[in-house]
Amino acid sequence: MEYVVLNTALLICMIIIAYYIRRTVKFRFSKQYRDIKERSNEGNKKDNVSLVKYFNIHKIERKLIICGNPLKLTVNRYILLKILLAVIFLITGFSYLGITSVGFIVSILAGILGFFIIDIINYLSNEDDKNKIRMDLADVYDLISIQTVAGVNLGHALLEAHAVCKSKRFKKSLIRLAAKINLSKNIEMALNEFNNEYDMHEIDSFVALMKESLSSGISEEAVDDQSSSLKAVNSFYTASETEKIDMYILIISMLLLGGIIGIVYYSIGANLMQSAHKIFS
Repeated sequence: MEYVVLNTALLICMIIIAYYIRRTVKFRFSKQYRDIKERSNEGNKKDNVSLVKYFNIHKIERKLIICGNPLKLTVNRYILLKILLAVIFLITGFSYLGITSVGFIVSILAGILGFFIIDIINYLSNEDDKNKIRMDLADVYDLISIQTVAGVNLGHALLEAHAVCKSKRFKKSLIRLAAKINLSKNIEMALNEFNNEYDMHEIDSFVALMKESLSSGISEEAVDDQSSSLKAVNSFYTASETEKIDMYILIISMLLLGGIIGIVYYSIGANLMQSAHKIFS
């Protein structure tokens, strides 16, 4: 009975995977099919919740860009990997707990966890990136303020902004921003595309301030205010990171101490056991 249920679940998952592979191949390699499908959907735009809507390619691509895409996945690989992990976790749950009521519930929960585990990784990576970007953004404000005081225009200041960044993601974004400014000479459009790579109000404020500076000139006071507020937030982050490091050091020290005490007690206990054995023998 267990093998029948497992094989049935595996067959259903394989059918779902095959459906999305077929759909992806059709849309990618058949322009005629894609055009007909898009025209047929124009007159039937409903906000129904469905797998097709959840796996919207443009929506997923946008989400991957905003979270930084730490696993470097394409949209198709992202979809297939989510389904594959859900299947693996589901089958693993059934194989360990069997076909029971508890096993069924745990396996379903494991499958849901497997399905969303990539999103969890992306979320945690994005939150870590945000903290690093805030620290770099304060340095970028300082650099722009110094260069504009020295008479350098805003466009050239933005070209050099990546030099003070430590976050690889933010540094690459600023390099792309500099390249787009050089190629198009349209700073406002380049800033809009740069802003689309993030979902951070600090980046929104930075882009808004830079756009305002293009028309009315850079405001040293506004730049200094933004830099000061970011440094205040960064000080709390630095303090919390220091506390985490201290906690990790304390835990490691306690583990080492516990190991040493265990070794000492083991050696003493072994000697006492040998001595007692000799005495009573």
